[in-house]
Amino acid sequence: RSYFKLNDVSWLNKCFLWSQRTKDWLLESKMLPSEKLDIVGNPRLDVYKSKKFKNILNKDKKNLTIGVAFSAKAVSSYAGGENYALNFFNSPRQSYPILANNKRGYEDIIWRDHAILHKMMECLNKIVLETDFNIILRPGPFEDYRTFLFLEKKSNYRIKVDYKSSLPEFVLDTDVLLTCWST
Repeated sequence: RSYFKLNDVSWLNKCFLWSQRTKDWLLESKMLPSEKLDIVGNPRLDVYKSKKFKNILNKDKKNLTIGVAFSAKAVSSYAGGENYALNFFNSPRQSYPILANNKRGYEDIIWRDHAILHKMMECLNKIVLETDFNIILRPGPFEDYRTFLFLEKKSNYRIKVDYKSSLPEFVLDTDVLLTCWST
């Protein structure tokens, strides 16, 4: 998958992949035979799998901590103060038009980033209203974490905005990871 199509990859001796899904896609494309494909995992997330996942199976389901990591940079507060996150959280099921900041161009009207942020705020709102789960929110690197601090008060501090931890530290503090278009 790239900006141009490779017609021949016979020169490739070995391809190391993150997951079976990627291997299946490459096998389906018939670009590479199975013996040239090796699933090695994602080193940034494998620490989570090896140290944490087995403990989750025995954990009390009422005390789960959900990690939420996403990026919606076109609606980031770095672009201006539209407060999309707050508006989407306050009215999660309401549809919003895609609004553009007049200081920026096409990037602000990318439907994907609005849809991602809207869906994430809808999920957070639902989790806070319908469960006792705790949430650790990790905004993407292009997000201004201060945009999301309102969530801590609105959730009675069940949502914690984490902008300092490394990715492995963040993941190890969670039981379940909810992410979209991000790490």
